[in-house]
Amino acid sequence: TGNDYATLSGTVDILDGSSSATIAVEVEDDSTPESSETVIVTLDSTSNTGYIIGTPDDAMVTIADDDAAFSAAASVTASISAADENGPVDGEFTVSLDSTNTTGSPIEITYSITGSATPGTGNDYATLSGTVDILDGSSSATIAVEVEDDSTSESSETVIVTITGGDAGISVGSPSSATVNIADDDSGGTGPGGGIGPGGGPGF
Repeated sequence: TGNDYATLSGTVDILDGSSSATIAVEVEDDSTPESSETVIVTLDSTSNTGYIIGTPDDAMVTIADDDAAFSAAASVTASISAADENGPVDGEFTVSLDSTNTTGSPIEITYSITGSATPGTGNDYATLSGTVDILDGSSSATIAVEVEDDSTSESSETVIVTITGGDAGISVGSPSSATVNIADDDSGGTGPGGGIGPGGGPGF
């Protein structure tokens, strides 16, 4: 059940007065794209000495597949491009396919992470995994950029996600990369004219 055909018993009875019997191969329609497959039955006389094996002693049934191999192009956008340490306000990427996932299973999309922001605990944002799953029946998924509010005074920094590939049938679409900007909320400590006063105070 749930595979290619119903399990066969391994035996068949030829009734009194008959010279033949049939074995039904009850095909099940799964959702897996695959090439044609075969069922081969071979006669075996080990359990009964009342007959001998003739020729041919085996036969094959071919089961054709009706599921087309899934293919789609994956792209990415910054659905929340303006992140901020003040709050903090998280950023977000959305990874999209140009057709709905109909494979019956999640599709994994892989991506690389670059940019000037530093990932990891105590830095600019939580480390990203490099993969995201688009569920069966869906055409998109999101990647959260969880901002961490550090105490380092710095300019706005970036997180760049670039699609690199995915499961079989997935190609890289356009746009293939997107950017989230993380604004800083820490004062730079500079005084008028950009100088630094004694002891770190305002300059003159």
